[in-house]
Amino acid sequence: MQDNQGHLDEALIDDIRSGNHKAFETLYHRYKILLVSHAYQKLGSYDGAKEIVQDVFSQIWFKHTELPSVKNLSAWLYVLVRNKVFKHIAHQHVVDRYAESFRHFTDNVSHYTEYQIREREMQQLIDAEIDKLPPKMKHVLLMSRSQGLSHREIAELMGISENTVKNHIKAALKILRKRLGMVLFVVL
Repeated sequence: MQDNQGHLDEALIDDIRSGNHKAFETLYHRYKILLVSHAYQKLGSYDGAKEIVQDVFSQIWFKHTELPSVKNLSAWLYVLVRNKVFKHIAHQHVVDRYAESFRHFTDNVSHYTEYQIREREMQQLIDAEIDKLPPKMKHVLLMSRSQGLSHREIAELMGISENTVKNHIKAALKILRKRLGMVLFVVL
């Protein structure tokens, strides 16, 4: 019986190799269910298993003139399906890794971008409130905070006492805290 089936399979492959579409349909209908079952056991996805078996049969038909001589047709088909399943699984792992990497990237970028936007908006609010300060107070505060000058250096440059510099900075910060306190609360 085994020899008879082997002989039938060899004849079937020979017919397919010569372009016989009926022989190809016979092969497809004879092994389709078994191969889908085999692929399903490996994948756990019926749709994926059907797709893989369909791909294997498509490759067989597209390369029918180049088919090798096969002694055991069912074993050959199982190997084709198994290899296709392994390629599919390996490809899926790569896709999953890239998807996870992309998700991680977009999460970080969106947080970083959101942080930058908030920081820029906050700086604009602070700058707007500093601009509303009296000119001398504003100038003293900017020299202290932006230029990093000490109270003594500011006093010398402006020709005022160190105590006046301290009072201007103290008053400016008090005004800014009062004006920006509620804004910061609303923004954050």
